[in-house]
Amino acid sequence: MMKTTKPVHLKIALLSPLFFMLSCSADKEDVVKPNPDPPATEVKFSTQVLPIFQNSCAGCHINTNPPNGISLTNYAQISANATAAYNAIQADRMPKGGPALSAAQKALIKTWIDEGKKTTSY
Repeated sequence: MMKTTKPVHLKIALLSPLFFMLSCSADKEDVVKPNPDPPATEVKFSTQVLPIFQNSCAGCHINTNPPNGISLTNYAQISANATAAYNAIQADRMPKGGPALSAAQKALIKTWIDEGKKTTSY
């Protein structure tokens, strides 16, 4: 009985894709990773920042006789005093007699200040 063998070029043609796939493994540097810091959306004063000040600050810092003369009831007043207010909030000196703001609320106010204290209301 005679043994038949497949031609060498047929074996190479059949095995080449396997060798190619094995040689194409990705190194860690080649892996595309998602951006860990996606761009933040713009902080909205009327729907995000103002409610924080209304709920935590306006009880004392109202238009009539506010502590240290600082009223925090509208955009003009909050914007004018934003950095000082943020520093007091960040140091947990404010709000006096009330619960401290959360880290997320503090970060939101800081981002709003860093973005230029925009009045965007949408």
